[in-house]
Amino acid sequence: MKYQVMIQGSTMAVVFTDLSIQQEVTKFLLEADSVILYRSSPSQKAELVDLMKKSTNQKKFCAIGDGANDVMMLQKADVGIGIMGKEGNQASSFADFGVA
Repeated sequence: MKYQVMIQGSTMAVVFTDLSIQQEVTKFLLEADSVILYRSSPSQKAELVDLMKKSTNQKKFCAIGDGANDVMMLQKADVGIGIMGKEGNQASSFADFGVA
């Protein structure tokens, strides 16, 4: 196991605005075993998946979410896992797989 990354939406907002920072952060995130994006907008979640997918053709990306705000991200990922629960079933309805 290498490392896991937790990154806040406000940090990603800065990353998305500067190409040189974006390239460095992308390299770092691609080496991680997992990346958790929290306190972020639905568009940031989808944009992060897009960024990662554009940066490599070899890796497949899985996204996991539990609410309507995760739908865009789940649809962009190679595999989307929607969790049914307190926030409803929107995520599981639009994901490749739904879990209770």
